[in-house]
Amino acid sequence: GHGYPGHRHKGRPGYRCKTIYKESYETEYKLSYKPKCEVKYEKKCQTSYETKYETEYEEKCSTTKQTKCETNYRTEYKNECKTVYEKECREDYTTVYEKKCGQSYRQECREVNHGYSKSKMCQSHPQQHCESVPVKRPIQNCNDVPKQKCEKVPFQVEGQTCKEVPKTTCKQEPV
Repeated sequence: GHGYPGHRHKGRPGYRCKTIYKESYETEYKLSYKPKCEVKYEKKCQTSYETKYETEYEEKCSTTKQTKCETNYRTEYKNECKTVYEKECREDYTTVYEKKCGQSYRQECREVNHGYSKSKMCQSHPQQHCESVPVKRPIQNCNDVPKQKCEKVPFQVEGQTCKEVPKTTCKQEPV
């Protein structure tokens, strides 16, 4: 049937029927002429029903998870090395021979006669004598020695931190 209370309309999903009762009266006037010239009134009543459709909506929500990421930077360190040359010296000794001379005196004596007596007469004669003497002399022996020089150098590393955030979406749907 159509338009009865509580009736759902089958052909239109999402629509709910609402029955509104209206009573209306119509008065029909007929003039009839009789020899007495009388006016007669006749009353006619009729009940009619009007069906109005109103769409009802219901809010439907759904929650999904959305991944949100943030870019961040952290400082890390790495060793950077290079070769440097350092002068390294050590003291050595070398032996050299030097001439060392000295003076000594040689005495020469002779006997001298003086009549009845004798005497000894001596004379000193300087004499030079030399020899090679070993002498140690210090010398510096230097070399350029390669060495690794390392230092920690900072650098930036890019990373991401992600987390799941709930997101609720709602929409109106017909009932």
